[in-house]
Amino acid sequence: MRKNTLLSLLALSLAVVGCGGASEDGTLRAEEPQPVRAQQHHAAADERHAERREERREERREAEPRDEITAQDQSNDEGDVRITQDIRQRVVAHDDLSFGAKNCTIVTRAGVVTLHGEVNSAQERTIIAGLARGATGVRSVDDQLTVDAD
Repeated sequence: MRKNTLLSLLALSLAVVGCGGASEDGTLRAEEPQPVRAQQHHAAADERHAERREERREERREAEPRDEITAQDQSNDEGDVRITQDIRQRVVAHDDLSFGAKNCTIVTRAGVVTLHGEVNSAQERTIIAGLARGATGVRSVDDQLTVDAD
Protein backbone atom coordinates (compact mmCIF):
# COMPACT_ATOMS: atom_id res chain seq x y z
CA MET A 1 0.00 0.00 0.00
CA ARG A 2 2.80 2.37 0.96
CA LYS A 3 4.60 1.56 -2.29
CA ASN A 4 1.49 2.51 -4.28
CA THR A 5 1.19 5.81 -2.41
CA LEU A 6 4.84 6.65 -3.11
CA LEU A 7 4.39 5.82 -6.78
CA SER A 8 1.30 8.01 -6.93
CA LEU A 9 3.15 10.91 -5.31
CA LEU A 10 6.06 10.45 -7.71
CA ALA A 11 3.70 10.46 -10.68
CA LEU A 12 1.96 13.59 -9.36
CA SER A 13 5.29 15.39 -8.87
CA LEU A 14 6.35 14.55 -12.40
CA ALA A 15 3.02 15.83 -13.66
CA VAL A 16 3.50 19.10 -11.76
CA VAL A 17 7.00 19.52 -13.15
CA GLY A 18 5.76 18.70 -16.64
CA CYS A 19 3.03 21.34 -16.34
CA GLY A 20 5.45 24.03 -15.35
CA GLY A 21 5.40 23.50 -11.60
CA ALA A 22 3.43 25.22 -8.90
CA SER A 23 3.15 28.94 -8.38
CA GLU A 24 3.82 30.64 -5.06
CA ASP A 25 0.22 30.23 -3.93
CA GLY A 26 0.42 26.46 -4.51
CA THR A 27 -1.75 26.30 -7.64
CA LEU A 28 -0.48 24.46 -10.68
CA ARG A 29 1.09 26.55 -13.39
CA ALA A 30 0.59 25.27 -16.92
CA GLU A 31 3.03 26.23 -19.63
CA GLU A 32 2.58 25.73 -23.32
CA PRO A 33 4.85 23.09 -24.75
CA GLN A 34 7.80 24.51 -26.67
CA PRO A 35 6.66 23.18 -30.07
CA VAL A 36 3.31 25.01 -29.77
CA ARG A 37 5.02 28.33 -29.00
CA ALA A 38 7.42 27.79 -31.90
CA GLN A 39 4.52 27.06 -34.27
CA GLN A 40 2.72 30.21 -33.16
CA HIS A 41 5.87 32.27 -33.63
CA HIS A 42 6.46 30.83 -37.10
CA ALA A 43 2.83 31.35 -38.11
CA ALA A 44 2.96 35.00 -37.04
CA ALA A 45 6.24 35.51 -38.90
CA ASP A 46 4.82 33.85 -42.02
CA GLU A 47 1.80 36.13 -41.86
CA ARG A 48 3.99 39.23 -41.55
CA HIS A 49 6.10 38.10 -44.52
CA ALA A 50 2.98 37.47 -46.61
CA GLU A 51 1.64 40.93 -45.76
CA ARG A 52 4.94 42.56 -46.72
CA ARG A 53 5.06 40.57 -49.97
CA GLU A 54 1.53 41.69 -50.87
CA GLU A 55 2.39 45.31 -50.04
CA ARG A 56 5.44 45.14 -52.34
CA ARG A 57 3.32 43.60 -55.13
CA GLU A 58 0.74 46.36 -54.76
CA GLU A 59 3.48 49.03 -54.88
CA ARG A 60 4.91 47.48 -58.06
CA ARG A 61 1.43 47.33 -59.63
CA GLU A 62 0.87 51.01 -58.90
CA ALA A 63 4.31 52.00 -60.18
CA GLU A 64 4.08 50.05 -63.46
CA PRO A 65 2.55 51.90 -66.36
CA ARG A 66 -0.20 49.73 -67.82
CA ASP A 67 -1.92 50.14 -71.14
CA GLU A 68 -3.65 46.79 -70.95
CA ILE A 69 -6.91 46.55 -69.09
CA THR A 70 -7.54 43.50 -66.94
CA ALA A 71 -10.48 42.03 -65.05
CA GLN A 72 -9.01 43.61 -61.89
CA ASP A 73 -9.94 46.99 -63.35
CA GLN A 74 -13.66 46.10 -63.16
CA SER A 75 -15.71 48.48 -61.04
CA ASN A 76 -17.58 47.02 -58.07
CA ASP A 77 -20.49 49.35 -58.71
CA GLU A 78 -23.69 47.28 -58.95
CA GLY A 79 -24.70 48.83 -62.28
CA ASP A 80 -21.26 48.27 -63.84
CA VAL A 81 -21.18 44.65 -62.68
CA ARG A 82 -24.66 44.10 -64.14
CA ILE A 83 -23.57 45.58 -67.50
CA THR A 84 -20.49 43.35 -67.64
CA GLN A 85 -22.53 40.26 -66.76
CA ASP A 86 -25.13 41.10 -69.40
CA ILE A 87 -22.50 41.54 -72.13
CA ARG A 88 -20.66 38.36 -71.08
CA GLN A 89 -23.89 36.34 -71.29
CA ARG A 90 -24.63 37.75 -74.75
CA VAL A 91 -21.11 37.01 -75.98
CA VAL A 92 -21.04 33.45 -74.61
CA ALA A 93 -24.49 32.69 -76.05
CA HIS A 94 -23.54 33.89 -79.55
CA ASP A 95 -22.97 30.85 -81.79
CA ASP A 96 -20.84 32.62 -84.41
CA LEU A 97 -18.00 33.49 -82.00
CA SER A 98 -14.87 31.41 -81.44
CA PHE A 99 -13.82 30.15 -78.03
CA GLY A 100 -11.10 32.83 -77.91
CA ALA A 101 -13.55 35.60 -78.76
CA LYS A 102 -15.92 34.42 -76.02
CA ASN A 103 -13.05 34.78 -73.53
CA CYS A 104 -12.18 38.40 -74.30
CA THR A 105 -11.85 40.77 -71.36
CA ILE A 106 -14.95 42.87 -70.66
CA VAL A 107 -14.58 45.62 -68.07
CA THR A 108 -17.11 48.29 -67.17
CA ARG A 109 -16.37 51.48 -65.25
CA ALA A 110 -19.01 54.19 -64.88
CA GLY A 111 -20.94 52.77 -67.83
CA VAL A 112 -17.89 52.78 -70.12
CA VAL A 113 -17.20 49.28 -71.45
CA THR A 114 -13.68 48.32 -72.46
CA LEU A 115 -13.18 45.23 -74.63
CA HIS A 116 -9.71 43.69 -74.75
CA GLY A 117 -8.22 40.53 -76.21
CA GLU A 118 -7.71 38.70 -79.48
CA VAL A 119 -10.43 37.56 -81.84
CA ASN A 120 -10.16 35.48 -85.03
CA SER A 121 -11.72 37.94 -87.45
CA ALA A 122 -12.96 41.47 -88.00
CA GLN A 123 -16.46 40.01 -88.03
CA GLU A 124 -16.02 38.67 -84.45
CA ARG A 125 -14.74 42.05 -83.38
CA THR A 126 -17.77 43.80 -84.87
CA ILE A 127 -20.19 41.30 -83.28
CA ILE A 128 -18.73 41.69 -79.77
CA ALA A 129 -18.62 45.50 -79.99
CA GLY A 130 -22.24 45.50 -81.20
CA LEU A 131 -23.34 43.25 -78.33
CA ALA A 132 -21.61 45.60 -75.87
CA ARG A 133 -23.23 48.71 -77.38
CA GLY A 134 -26.65 47.05 -77.18
CA ALA A 135 -26.49 46.34 -73.44
CA THR A 136 -28.66 48.49 -71.17
CA GLY A 137 -26.77 51.20 -69.27
CA VAL A 138 -23.74 51.38 -71.58
CA ARG A 139 -22.56 54.97 -72.13
CA SER A 140 -19.76 54.10 -74.57
CA VAL A 141 -17.57 51.23 -75.76
CA ASP A 142 -13.77 51.32 -75.97
CA ASP A 143 -13.01 48.54 -78.45
CA GLN A 144 -9.41 47.40 -77.89
CA LEU A 145 -9.96 43.99 -79.48
CA THR A 146 -7.30 42.89 -81.94
CA VAL A 147 -7.71 40.51 -84.86
CA ASP A 148 -5.31 37.56 -84.75
CA ALA A 149 -3.04 37.70 -87.83
CA ASP A 150 -2.80 33.90 -88.16
